[in-house]
Formats: sequence, C-alpha cells, structure tokens
Amino acid sequence: EISKRYYSSQDNFQLTCEALSQLHQASMWYSEEHQCNESLLPIQLREECFTNFSKNQNIPSKLQRDIVESFKSMPPYLGISVIEEESRCERTGYSIDVLISIQQQQLAVEIDGPCHFVGYTPNGATMLKQRQLCSLGTKPLLSIPYWEWDMLCLNHNNNNTNAAINNIMNCNNWNSTGCHNDHYHY
Repeated sequence: EISKRYYSSQDNFQLTCEALSQLHQASMWYSEEHQCNESLLPIQLREECFTNFSKNQNIPSKLQRDIVESFKSMPPYLGISVIEEESRCERTGYSIDVLISIQQQQLAVEIDGPCHFVGYTPNGATMLKQRQLCSLGTKPLLSIPYWEWDMLCLNHNNNNTNAAINNIMNCNNWNSTGCHNDHYHY
C-alpha cells in the first residue's frame, strides 16, 4: 500500500526522510527475520530508502574522539590501527564510529555514550543497530559503553588509556557471526 501511494502520480503522497529511514530498517529486519535477500519494498523505493538512510551524518562526541585517539596512540607492536573514522557499512548503510584493524582483521567499533541507554540497558535504536550490524554487517562488532570506558580509565589512573583499550580488546569472546556473545558489555 505504501509503495502504491508513493509512486502514484494522482496522489502527492511523500515520505519524510525519517519515514524513508524507518522503512529501510524495517526492510532489513524483514530480510533478517526471514533469512532471505527479499524485501517488502520495490527496488526503486528500497534504493531510495537506503540512499536516504546512508546520507545521515553523525558528529563524533568527545568520548568517541578520546577513544579514537587512544586507538591511534597504541604501540605498533600490538597490531591495532585505525582504518577509518565514521565508516559506513556498505550492506546496511549504518554509520560505524570507527573501523580498526587488529592483527590484520577488521573490526567495527561503536562507542556508545549515555544517549544510547536507558539506565544501563541499550535503548531500542541502539539494540536494533547492533542486531542488524551483527546479523547483516560484514565485520565483527565491538560496542564500548561509556561507563565501562570511564571505569577502565579510572582503574588505570586516567594516565594510560592504552591499558584500558588493551583490557577491552582482551575480552574478545566472539561468536560465529563475528559479534561478541555479550552484545552490550565488553
């Protein structure tokens, strides 16, 4: 029904940018749930939804900039390097905070500040993004919640964030999909 109204020349029905993004996410959910490459949307509308969703720009937070700088300052012998900040998952269109390489393996890193949580529980948008990146994305995903970063930095006297990152990276209990078995606490 939406696609009929959307393409009807007799009706000035237009979808907002937010609605196009939500349709993209719903289409990905359908494909994921039914384990298929099919979509509920006609190809032209699906492509428009993906393009709209992918063009969303994010502004890095101070927490994100601090963590990225910590990744960049890691000693070379650890084999950790920053590939790209504000990377884009080609398959889902989601923005990824930072893409890193660890011993030649690429890892998507999401740095989740307070707006991603209700208390210590990820909010719906964060859970959906993590779920879709884990099942439909092409790289393993590591989410770093703000309180865990804060605790790690405090435990290392705020002087050695490299030790905090090492601590996070040593908790790499990845499952077969490339996602951490405990999706929210690393």
